[in-house]
Amino acid sequence: MRRKGMHSMSSKLSYREIVRTPSHSFDITMDSTPTTPARVMNSNRARKMEVALFFMSGVGSTLAWTAILSNLVYYTAVLGEKSYLYLNIAVFVPLLPIFITQAVLDSYFDRQYGSLKSYSYRGISGFTTGTIILGLIPSASHNLLALSLLTLAIGLSSAVLHGTLKQMASFIYPNCGRLQAALNSGMQASAALVLVVSLLTGFGGSTQTGNSRIFGFYISIAFLHLLCFVAFQLLMSHSKDVLRSMMLRDMSFENLESVVQGETPL
Repeated sequence: MRRKGMHSMSSKLSYREIVRTPSHSFDITMDSTPTTPARVMNSNRARKMEVALFFMSGVGSTLAWTAILSNLVYYTAVLGEKSYLYLNIAVFVPLLPIFITQAVLDSYFDRQYGSLKSYSYRGISGFTTGTIILGLIPSASHNLLALSLLTLAIGLSSAVLHGTLKQMASFIYPNCGRLQAALNSGMQASAALVLVVSLLTGFGGSTQTGNSRIFGFYISIAFLHLLCFVAFQLLMSHSKDVLRSMMLRDMSFENLESVVQGETPL
């Protein structure tokens, strides 16, 4: 014997309610199935501000490791041919383990601490780690082991940012592809930005590059990375649709749990 309400597993849920926070008041409409907690009803199209902030966040997610790999010719000449292999491994090996970890654990932490806090924490940890490491790299540019370890930290933080931003772009505006396009464009645009900084600072074009040029290059990249961090923070704190999406995601998790509990046999 099962409790009443079992039929609701196949029916759609529609409800309308007001969600209030200390600084926001939203009229939220949700129309989704219990098995799709990430689908929320936002504006049909992403606003220009969200598009620009997602673009900047995308730049930040690939900027740090792009800066390192853009100078492989210099590092190969200074640190030896092994540096080419070690630095590439340090950047790309963390991608798969991080993606698997996020796929397994992200939903759990989202339910435990709330989607907004969880996504904010992932972004803050990723951007903060990347910015700090970029500031440390000049002092490790002549030591292969130290440079490889710092690059590994860059690879881990970038993988976290990549997965976090990809997830957000998929559910904030589920019926609009602008955020995905902006995010992917930003991830690609970081290479052009690194090229400009390299030309301005003169680092990477010669094995005779002085320490001042190395320092100028990575500090400039760190500053740009920090600006991307600011863009992410603005996205998380000033976009009403982002906040609405996070709230609705949490509500749908709670609704899914209540439906599952209602299905438990007596």
